[in-house]
Amino acid sequence: MSHHHKARRTKQYRPRVIDTNPIELAINQAMRLLLAEQTALTEPMDAAFAQIRAGHGSLEHWARLADSLNIATALAQLNVANDHLATFEAGQQALSCLHERVAAGGCWTLKGPEIAALDDALFVHKVQLSVCSRRELREAVTSVMHRVQQALAGNAASGVRVCLPGLLGGGQPELQGAAHAHA
Repeated sequence: MSHHHKARRTKQYRPRVIDTNPIELAINQAMRLLLAEQTALTEPMDAAFAQIRAGHGSLEHWARLADSLNIATALAQLNVANDHLATFEAGQQALSCLHERVAAGGCWTLKGPEIAALDDALFVHKVQLSVCSRRELREAVTSVMHRVQQALAGNAASGVRVCLPGLLGGGQPELQGAAHAHA
């Protein structure tokens, strides 16, 4: 009798990219965001808030603010303005209330206290972006992406609200960041 042994499939060897200057990499990750980088993050957030504040909001504007507040919360959990977790929760609650009104057929209009809560949360988030390191921001974004993926898979932590933009009359939530989960 002959014995046939299956050939083992091995992964093709792919050498990892090695940074030739780890000191420079560490310094770069520990650096604060440049003003241009902060502006690139805050201008779209400010524009979205201005549109929603004026009653001309859209799914895209809402998603931009939800992403910003999720990142703000994640940065606070990394001890960047961690004394403002309640501020971010109030901003997220305002977005959640807006989501519920729009889903029920209402318009993109914020109430006075919701405007104040969002304004405060976005202000503190701008301060966070001015003091956080690139590594902290990367960790916060990665954490938010993981939390949203878990929520979409049905594994949201208790107390987490999941708002699917598809409920607001938009398309299916197929874009990355289209679903927003917040505590």
